[in-house]
Formats: sequence, C-alpha cells, structure tokens
Amino acid sequence: MYFAFVLAGLLLGLVLLGRPRLLDPRRDADRDGSAASLRPVGSLIVIIPARNEASSLPRLLADLAAQHAPIRAIIVADDQSTDDTAALAAAGGATVVPVPPLPAGWMGKPWACESAVASLASEAGADDVLVFLDADVRLAPDAFDHLADRLRRDDVVSVQPFHEAESSREQFSVMFNIVSAMGIGLGTDHPNAVVGPLIACRSSLYRQVGGHGSVARCIAEDVALGARFVATGARVRVYAGGRSVRYRMYPGTWRDLLDGWTKNVATGAGSVPRRRSIAIALWVTALGAAIGTLSRVDLNATDPVERFGPAAVIVAAMLVMRSGARRAGSFRAWCWWLYPIVLAFFMAVFFRSVMATLVLRKVRWKDRSVPLAPEPVAVERAL
Repeated sequence: MYFAFVLAGLLLGLVLLGRPRLLDPRRDADRDGSAASLRPVGSLIVIIPARNEASSLPRLLADLAAQHAPIRAIIVADDQSTDDTAALAAAGGATVVPVPPLPAGWMGKPWACESAVASLASEAGADDVLVFLDADVRLAPDAFDHLADRLRRDDVVSVQPFHEAESSREQFSVMFNIVSAMGIGLGTDHPNAVVGPLIACRSSLYRQVGGHGSVARCIAEDVALGARFVATGARVRVYAGGRSVRYRMYPGTWRDLLDGWTKNVATGAGSVPRRRSIAIALWVTALGAAIGTLSRVDLNATDPVERFGPAAVIVAAMLVMRSGARRAGSFRAWCWWLYPIVLAFFMAVFFRSVMATLVLRKVRWKDRSVPLAPEPVAVERAL
C-alpha cells in the first residue's frame, strides 16, 4: 500500500504538468476547436524594463530587429542602470526612457513599466498591443508572427520561455521551472497567472485594469496583473515558448541563482490556488518518499511488490522528472537520473525563502533590498 501511495503522488505530477500549448500554432493545433471571432491586432509596441542589462539587451534588440512582423516602437525603460544599458539600447535602435527614482509605494519593475507606458502618452490605439519583455528573452524571427496570431483569439498572451540551461550551475534550476509551470497552470486552458518574461495585451485592456499602477506594491507584479486580467473575464492564455521564445535565467553566479529563485519562491508561492498548492506539495513529497523506498529493497522477498516496488517507484519518479525537465528547458539527463541532488537544492532554497518571508521580511534582487508584504492576488481555479 505504501508503494501505491507514493506512485499515485508521483503520477499526480503528470496531471499537474498537463499538456502545454506552444506559442507556434503550426506546432500546436487549437484544442478547444473554438469558432470565436478573430479580432484585429494593431501595431506592436515593445516595452523592455532594464536595470543593468548591458550583457543581455543587445541580443534581444538584435532579435527584435530580425522579426518578420512589423514593430511600431521599441522602448527600453532604463531603471537607474549603472552600466552601459542606456547607450547600448540607443545604439540598438530603441527609444530610451530614463526611469525616475523609485517613489514610495512602488516596486522596481512596475515603476519601470509604468514609466515606459506613460511616455507613449495617447499614441497607443485601443487595438495596439503592448508587449512587455524581459531583457534576457531571446526570440526566433517568427515569434511575433505567432504572437499576433494568438492575439486574434486571446485577450492576453503570456509566454513561458524555453530555458536554455547551458552551464552545470544552471541545471539546478530544473525543479523551479517544473514547479513554476505546475503552479501557474501552464498545461491547462485556464492559467491562474501570467508570466513576466513576455506579456502581451491590447492597450485598451491594459488601461481598463489600471496598468502597472494597479500592482505598484507587488513584487510578483506578473501574478498580480494576471489576476486582474482574469477578474475582467478576459481570455488569458499562457503558452510554452518552445523554439519561438527562450531565455537563460541567472547565468551569472551562484549568488544570482540563489537570490533569484529565493525571490521567486517568496513572492510566487502565495499566489498559487490552494488545491494546486496542495497537489504540488504532495508531488514533491512523493519525490522524497521515492528515495526512501530504497531502504525497503528486499531481493529475497517472495512478494513481487516488496521485491520490485522500490525500483518501480524510482523509475516512475525519474520518468516524471524527465517529462517536466524536457518541456521546461535544455536540462541534462543527470537532472532526472540523479534527481535527489536537484530536489535537495530546491528544498534548501525553499527554506531559505521561508526564512526571508517569515523572519527577514525582505529579499535582495538587482542590488535592491525588496520588502515582502502580503499580496492577496490568488485566483482560485480547479485543477
């Protein structure tokens, strides 16, 4: 019976992963078969909040220049950078908007995005699309073609990029990617949030929900903004980036990796619907329990369950990890063959995040100390 419970917990992971849709509609037929009327898509206006992104920004600007779809404007909101971000943005053809000093009651990214939108004044029409991009995102030349196609049906399109984990250190992000996809409901038709690397919506809807000013105090501004979109009844979809949208995440140092995921866990965990949170916790517990079954190995047992149960459970754990890892990014085989290592790292960062949330009440990111405050933005969704 013990093995059955552990196996059930592991298979729950496959349910949570679901079947994500790809941004490229040619590689992912519309599953709902909806005959919803197609809406016009206006001009694309790209907004990139950037703070010390000199190493990433030129590559993104080059990708934007290579897009097949026309882009009306590219705005880089330079958030008090101390490197060459502004100069490189201007050299890459972007309009640079200097972000004023952070006012009281605002978090950095919402303030940068709000400042960029404010610079447009009344230039954006109702059907014009605001595309918010993180500086570390990379785009295939046809990415915005697919984005425009999706926006003909959807009111809000967000994309979880494919994680290009090039270094051994970056492999330790695998559990966070899998849990994040589970948490937002990436594999469902009704995600409970949008993801920050790429958010696209019509200007009229953005203004209707109050823009980034409505989530000024939220560290997880993408989660909060997504909840506001959902509350309006808008058709919100989160797609997997696949070959179209990808990124590297925290490629710099171990400190960047630790601080980045500590911040994400601290700010994102409370936004996951309760039932989904419980299901994810059960899956993670089952991964740990699967390791514990090795202590029950008895090759002399006459009961086939006792003899082969531990092996079956471990193989199931590896296969579920493999499924999640291959969807999330370019993670190597050792991430699932030796999954206890990445699981231990995940748990260490999780408890570091708990300390930051409950004791320190702050996290550190982008050379800023960010205070943590309750953000009641979760939207209940069925599994």
